[in-house]
Amino acid sequence: MNDFIEKAVAAFLEDQEMKESAAYLSRGRRFETLTADQLREQWAAGYRAFATDAGRGDQEFDDLRAELRLRGLDQPLDLVQAEFAALKARITAEYEIMKAEGRTPGFEADDPVMVFLRDLIAAPEKGN
Repeated sequence: MNDFIEKAVAAFLEDQEMKESAAYLSRGRRFETLTADQLREQWAAGYRAFATDAGRGDQEFDDLRAELRLRGLDQPLDLVQAEFAALKARITAEYEIMKAEGRTPGFEADDPVMVFLRDLIAAPEKGN
């Protein structure tokens, strides 16, 4: 992957995480009173739902991720190793089918990734 794409993806993810955390804080940080173990278990349950629903997340899972970030805790992937492996295998298989059919994976024009990348490319360079 070239350097621009790596930086763009990292910037997109960081931007999304900041927006997710700000939205969570604006809603009152409802998971603040959970213990670290409770938070980890609820995050794992949310990840399991995410992994079985073709990668579709929901606000509760986003909020759990935001609470982990705010506490400086890593996502407890150790609790969802099987689900993580199954999701990765499913995505890889779907990609291989698309490749075999001559289709290329892409995003709709209004997809947040595409909007972010368009804005990034269109923005004037700073510091020059």
